[in-house]
Amino acid sequence: MIKNISQIFDLTGKVAVVTGSSKGIGKGIALRLADAGASVVVVGRNMEDANRTVDEIKGSGGKSKAIKADVSVAANGDKVIQFAIKEFGDIHILVNNAGIYADVSTLEMTEESWDKTLDSNLKSVMFFSKAAARAMIKAKHGGKIINITSISAFFPLGSVAHYDASKAGIVMLTKSMAVELARYGILVNAIAPGAIATPGIDKLISASKVAEEMFKSHWKKIPVQRRGDPDDIGKAALFLASSASDYVVGHTLVVDGGSLLG
Repeated sequence: MIKNISQIFDLTGKVAVVTGSSKGIGKGIALRLADAGASVVVVGRNMEDANRTVDEIKGSGGKSKAIKADVSVAANGDKVIQFAIKEFGDIHILVNNAGIYADVSTLEMTEESWDKTLDSNLKSVMFFSKAAARAMIKAKHGGKIINITSISAFFPLGSVAHYDASKAGIVMLTKSMAVELARYGILVNAIAPGAIATPGIDKLISASKVAEEMFKSHWKKIPVQRRGDPDDIGKAALFLASSASDYVVGHTLVVDGGSLLG
């Protein structure tokens, strides 16, 4: 039976976990998935911000719960997935969005900065995905895993080698997991955002003249002549989380306003 448009994008009855969803891109994704009917687990390190996202979802008639977790700790993958199952009964969608960004040049790179960035941005994707996939397989219903990478995976921004490497790693990790998990009905894909207006980026710009010049120079080259909004990524995530993408596997969807065309 062919579904109509509203049925294709309907996530009613689905349970989604979105890491780093207390603000920024993650919040945009959480709000859009909830709008489509999913029960959303908001994962963040600042519970005040996380609860604000939950309240916004509930205020619009949705279902949501928040949990505090540091995604760089592998064991927290199981902790968060089990929380979702306890609160909402299942897990169907995982969005690995959480990550950090630090302006550190190659010549100034420290082992601590390298490890912190790779653990937060790349290791987290592996172990949260592992926990979600095992739960989906046990429930025998498949699911969707969406990893948030960056156009930095394809075009280095400069002074962020550890960040670029972590995001490039996500692209290949997405492909590798996609090959392994598709047989279980678990479809793994990624989204590579371009310049998105978020509190984190604005804070970084205000604290670093180098970062400000780098970002503003990049923004001027965007063909659509604007920065993206978190909901631009939220809508892309909805596509990958819905049945509209049921034949899309191991793909990285670039959402950058045409930035990589320049």
